[in-house]
Amino acid sequence: MRQPKNEHDFGDWKSRAESFEGELGKAVVGMQRAIRLITTSVFGRGHVMM
Repeated sequence: MRQPKNEHDFGDWKSRAESFEGELGKAVVGMQRAIRLITTSVFGRGHVMM
C-alpha cells in the first residue's frame, strides 16, 4: 500500500523549490543569491531573520 504524501517528503520539496527558482530566475536576471534567499523564505513559510 502506498503511503500518502506529507509535508516531510523532502525530495518533492526540492524539485518544487528548483522549479520555483527557475521561474523566478526568468523575471529576476542575474540575482541568483537573492533568488535563493527568496526561495528559502517562501519554503520556510516566512520564518526568516532579516
